[in-house]
Amino acid sequence: MLSIPECEQLIFKDLYTIFLFVLIVKVYLKANASEEKIELQSDLVYNIWVKEPRIKGKANKAMLKVLKNKFGKHVSLISGAISNLKIVKVDEE
Repeated sequence: MLSIPECEQLIFKDLYTIFLFVLIVKVYLKANASEEKIELQSDLVYNIWVKEPRIKGKANKAMLKVLKNKFGKHVSLISGAISNLKIVKVDEE
């Protein structure tokens, strides 16, 4: 059986490992664009244009699809559901 300090070390190690495999990206989204494109603005900051409108999350879904194609990994929206500025998590899986 593990002692309390050993358990805490294992938990911390697992959390640290999780943080090592997650990438956080800032995205400026432009909906209703004439073409779909992605542009690197600076380190981990992207401008993304999508054709879909800002209705019922269609633009957000299109943005996540663009990022998934770019990174080849699972992506999820952390914040900014109704804002132009989005924070997106890119998993290492």
